[in-house]
Order: sequence, then C-alpha cells, then structure tokens
Amino acid sequence: MSLFRVLGSLLLFLLALPLAAPWLELAATPQGWLAWQEFGRIRSLAFNTLILSLGTLSIVLPSGTLLGFLLFRTDLPGARFYQLLAFVTLFVPLPLYTAAWQSAFGSDGLFFFDANTAWTPWVEGLSSAIGIHSLASLPWVILITGMGFLQVESELEEDALTAAGMWRVFVSTTLLRARGLILAAALFVWLQTTEEISAAYFLGVRSFAEEVYYQFQASDQTGLVRSVALSVPQVVLTFLILVAVGYLLRGWDSPLMSGRLSLVFRLGRWRWPLSVTLGCFSLVLAGVPLLSLLRKAGSIGFPPVFSLATATDYLHESVIANFGLILRSVLTALCTGVATGTLALSLCWLSLHARWLRSMLALVIAMGLALPAPILGFGLKSGIEWLIGIEEFLAHAAGIHPSGTLPLARILYFGPSFVPNCWAWAVRFFPYACLVCWPAVRKFPPELHDICVLDDIRPGKEFVHLVWPALTPFWLAASFLVFVLALSEIGASKLVATPGAYSYVQELFMRLHYGVTNESAALVLVLLAIVLLASGIAIGTAMIWRRRNPIGRLSQ
Repeated sequence: MSLFRVLGSLLLFLLALPLAAPWLELAATPQGWLAWQEFGRIRSLAFNTLILSLGTLSIVLPSGTLLGFLLFRTDLPGARFYQLLAFVTLFVPLPLYTAAWQSAFGSDGLFFFDANTAWTPWVEGLSSAIGIHSLASLPWVILITGMGFLQVESELEEDALTAAGMWRVFVSTTLLRARGLILAAALFVWLQTTEEISAAYFLGVRSFAEEVYYQFQASDQTGLVRSVALSVPQVVLTFLILVAVGYLLRGWDSPLMSGRLSLVFRLGRWRWPLSVTLGCFSLVLAGVPLLSLLRKAGSIGFPPVFSLATATDYLHESVIANFGLILRSVLTALCTGVATGTLALSLCWLSLHARWLRSMLALVIAMGLALPAPILGFGLKSGIEWLIGIEEFLAHAAGIHPSGTLPLARILYFGPSFVPNCWAWAVRFFPYACLVCWPAVRKFPPELHDICVLDDIRPGKEFVHLVWPALTPFWLAASFLVFVLALSEIGASKLVATPGAYSYVQELFMRLHYGVTNESAALVLVLLAIVLLASGIAIGTAMIWRRRNPIGRLSQ
C-alpha cells in the first residue's frame, strides 16, 4: 500500500496543483466574474475560437482521413515514403509553420514583395490561422486514422468486397469500424487549435487561450483571473466533449495491440496518378516554405537580393550561438518524455487495483485536456508562488535566514532552471501518455496479478519484473509522444520559464515578434535540421524494436 500512497501523492502534487490553482485563484478573487459583463468581447472570443477549431477540422479531418486510408491500406506507390514524411513532420513546431509560410506570403515574402508597400510583420486573420493549424495537424490526423484503419477486421472487408466496390466498402465498413480513432484524431485537432497560442497570437486572432496569454503579459493578477473566468465556456464545452468521446471509445483497444494482417485495397489505374498528385502536393507544402526561409536567411539590401554566403554565415552563427540551447532543449524534452511516460504507465497500472486512484486519474486526465495551455501555465505559476511562500514560512519558523535565495525559489522561480518547463510539459501532456498506456494496461492478464498477490510479491517488484517488460512498447510510445509535443510547446511553459532557461522554441517565439528576419529564418532552418535528426533517431529506434517484435505480445 505504501507504493499506492507515494504515487498517489506524487500525482496530487505534480499534476493536480497546477490544474486546481486557477480555479482557487478565481474563487479567491470574485471580481474576476465581472468579466462576464463584457458580453461583446466574450462573443468575439467564442466566435474566433469556434471558427478556428471548426474551420481546421473541416479541412484536415476529411483530407487526413482519406490520406490515412491511402497510405496505410492501399497499394499506392511510395506509400512508405509518404508515411515517413508524415512521421517526420510530427516534429515540426507550430511556430516553425508560422514563420515558414510568413516568409513566403508576408508583405516582404517570396510572392508578395513590393518595394512601395510599408512592411508589416504578419499575414493576419482567421483564414491564415486556420491554414497554419491545418498544416500542423494534417500529419497527426494521417497517422492516427491510419492506425485506426489497420485495426479493421479484414474478414469483414473481404465479405463486403464480394458485393460492392472498394470505395463503397471503405465508406460502409472500413470507415465505420475505424470511427474510434477518427474521433480521437478530431479530438486531438480540437484540443490543439483551442489551446495553443502561437499561430493565433502572431496572426492577430483573439481566442480564449490567446486572451489569457495577453492578460498575463499586460495585466495584473485581477486581469489574469478575469481571463480565467472568460475561458469557463471553453473549458466546460471541452470537458463535455471529452466525456462524450470517452464514452464512445470505451472498450477500444490500442492500435499497438493489433496483431492482425490488414487487407490491401487495389487502386488499379488510379495508383500512379494518385501517387504523382500526392507527390506534387508534398513538394509544394515542403518546398515553398523551405525555399522562402533560405531566401530570407540570405537576403541582403533593398530590394533584397539572395546571397548564399550570407545565408551560410547566418546558419553558422545560429548553430554556434545556440548549440548549448539546442542540446539543453532536446535533452530536457527527452527527460520529460521518459519521466512522464513512466509516471503514466505506473499510475495506469496502479489504478487497476485502487478505485480512488482510478477516479482521481480520470479527473486529472479530463481537466488536463480541457484546460487551455495558458491557463495551465497561470495555474502552475500560482502553485509555484504558493510553494515558495511555504518554503519562506518554514525557513522563518526554523530561524533560518539565508543570505541568498532559498533553494526551491531558485529552482522554480529565479533560475536559471528548466524544472518549471519540465513541470509544465509533464502536466500538459500527461493525459496523452495515459491515453496511450491505459488500453494496454486494461488488457493486462489479471491472473498474473493474482499470482503475485498469492506469492506475496511486492507491487514494486511485480511492476519492474512483470508489467514493465510486457508493456515496454507502450511506455516507449507514450514517452515519444510527450517528447515530440514538448519540443514545440509554448502556451504553458512560456509563462513559467525562468530567466536564462528558455527552450529553443521559446527563443524562436520571442524572435518572431520582430518578423522573419535573417537571424530568425536561420533559427528556423536550424530547428528544421534538429527535427530531421530527432525523427531519424526515432525511426532507427522503432526499426530496432520492430525487429525484436515485442508488440502484440499481450494480444496473442
């Protein structure tokens, strides 16, 4: 029982505190509810948030679902390459998309340069934000729906093919059986568009999440609490959506547990035309922003003229000046991913045998997904201030009068320290790690646990020697997911980052306030190189695990 209490307390401390802090601040500051008197602003924020999320979903969900089917279930030429391309783009942060396309379509970009037009830093508006979010969400939808299509029983599809054509079978059978993961992809897109701030902030779209960040930058504590009160409709709506999706997806297995062989649909004469079309589409999406960034990094004079030597100099200076920052950012995100994946797997397993922990875990997951990232960051900042106040009180009570800053205050507030960044990332993406681990933990054979109980094997030993080896692939998947998301997270961590301990994406975010300059374009290109390197390492690791073939052990 001691292990249950320790991990339950860790869950309360690390996760529940930042989630509860905004509401405690709102309860302590009733003036925050006065924000509801500004009905016009609330209506504008709600409209922008809904249009942004629904517009993104209307574009990316149909196209991503269709591409997921073509890449994972048909004989499309080059499907493996396109799968790899979608996987690599998972690593591309949202600010990188914004900067890359701005360098192409801004007022001084590749396509719209006019020497007689005054310079403006960003292409603004909802349409631009929807386009950026659609590009960033497309690879996620492709891979999530593709894994859903791989779960469909081939027997049902073979029987349906005897009476109907491929596309009719796709609509009536394959699409219907994969609805769980399609719904999960839609939920992921909703959460990313309603909770992230980078695209909305730079493109001038005032959403609920962006309002919290704006108030954090420009207002006092009362203004922050007012922004929390304004976000209540979004939080309630997202919470209800999560409950509905959770009910609809109850009993669904993880795609990693599917050991069945999928039926390959034949495209016939459409194989090569579809492959060429998809190749041209990919070339435009990847080539235009890349060329624009290279042009921007090497532009000199007015009107700008491209110089390869200038671009090389800026790239070299960016690597030299930011090598330490790059290394720290990657290692910090990696450590956060490993720690969060371990915590998620442990708590999911322990919650099977403790109803109170399972209820608490479900509440933390729902609230972690429902809270916009800036509100979570505001809650974490408030929690840190409370902890520092407790530390100071205990120090004075013990008669300790340190000459410098107390240790906890230095680590969590004054810095430089990456601990607040890691804490924000862990709280924000812990729910995603649990959603990866829970289906596998739920399918873990209960008789094995009963044997351990009869043999008086301690829970820690049972987890290390039995549960961990069997569920290692799911732990790796959860850790990898948190690592990828943490690399590009800004909304929460930006609000708690200590001076001198900004991540690479946070540094890029601050530089982009001045537009896409030579220096910021070089920073984006360096970040793109990091993306390619990280994805290459991940692909190599996945290939090693695939050769050992541990996946599917529980399903056999």
